[in-house]
Order: sequence, then C-alpha cells, then structure tokens
Amino acid sequence: MVKCKKCNKVVSLAKDETSKCKGSCEAIFHKKCVTRTTFKNEKCEDCVSLPGSQPSSPSVEEPDIAMTLAAMNRKMDVVYKMEKKLSELAELVDFVSEKYDNLMEYQKSMETKMKSLQNMNSYLERCNKSLEERVNELEDKEKEKKVEIAGLERKEKEDMTKVIVQIADKLQMDVSQIESAERVGREKPDTNKPLPVIVTLRTKKVLLKTMVAKCANTY
Repeated sequence: MVKCKKCNKVVSLAKDETSKCKGSCEAIFHKKCVTRTTFKNEKCEDCVSLPGSQPSSPSVEEPDIAMTLAAMNRKMDVVYKMEKKLSELAELVDFVSEKYDNLMEYQKSMETKMKSLQNMNSYLERCNKSLEERVNELEDKEKEKKVEIAGLERKEKEDMTKVIVQIADKLQMDVSQIESAERVGREKPDTNKPLPVIVTLRTKKVLLKTMVAKCANTY
C-alpha cells in the first residue's frame, strides 16, 4: 500500500494522478499535493534540502596557459615594436635638433661675416671717395700746369716741344718752365685745321697770353 508523502493518504496508482520524487527518497505524491514550494526540480523539499542535492554549477574550464602566453607574447611584441619606434623617433628628433643648432650657429657666423663685409665695404667706399677726391685734386693741379694753344700751323717732322721753346724764347719768356708740348686729338680728313697743342709747364700756369696771342704770327 502506497501513501502520499504529503497528505499521508493512500494513493491509488490506477485512479489517482501521481508524481514521483526523483530524489533519494523516491516518494509518491498526489498530483494535487505537489506545489512549487514542495517540489523543485522534480524533487521533494526533503531531498532538495539534503547536502549535495543542489545542482552543481557548470564547471568553468581552466584557461589554456599556452594560449594565454601566446597572447601575452603578441602584446609584448607590439609593445617592443612601439618602444623601438619611439626610440628611433627620439633619435630622429635629436638629429634634427642638432642640425638645427648647427644651422643657427652657421647663420650667426654668416651674419657676423656679412656685418664685417658691410663695414669693410663702407670703409672701401670712403677710401674710394677719398682717392677720387685726391685724383680730382691732382688732375686740377695738373691742369693748372697745362696750356692749350690752338691754330698753330703743323709742319712735317716737327718737334713740338722745341717749337714751343723757340716761341717762348722769342717772346722773352722763361723757357725753363716748359716741360713738354704735344698735339692732341685726331686729325679729320675733311679739314685742314691743325690739332691743338698742349703745353705742360713745370709749375703753375705762367701767363702765356702774349704767346697765345702772337704765336700764330711769330711761328
């Protein structure tokens, strides 16, 4: 004779709807006596409360050490490559910085040389101006010792210095003041006009107005 574990009444296996505990007790229950609180996971509350009766949680697979190490190695390789690139970048920055410093030093050196050249150029300009003034002064002084005589007839194989000395002597002038005499310019084929004569004196101009005025008639 089988009784319901809940209501303790006889269970007719042929007539009553029943449920059987799948726990260790394997007791029979009326279907109507089975509730959610008394029957969990097809086990009665007594079997559910027994130690070790709780369903074991699915086992967590232990991680694969080889795969973990491989992943770590890949990450370390990435880190190593990044460190290498950073090191190369740092070396490049140092190289560029050094070249920049050298360029700045070269620029300063060029600026110093340029300033020196500018100062030298200014000095040479002053010297050149002074020389020009001196040359002009000498030319002016040289011109003071030169006299131009125009209209003096040209003769073949003439010695112009000797001719001028003879003219000055006839005019009773100091012939020792005459240094040289020569004709200047180019003769023009379409004219018979003689070239002018430049007389160079040893000192400043001696008044040759008389010689200039009378040379054409005397010679």
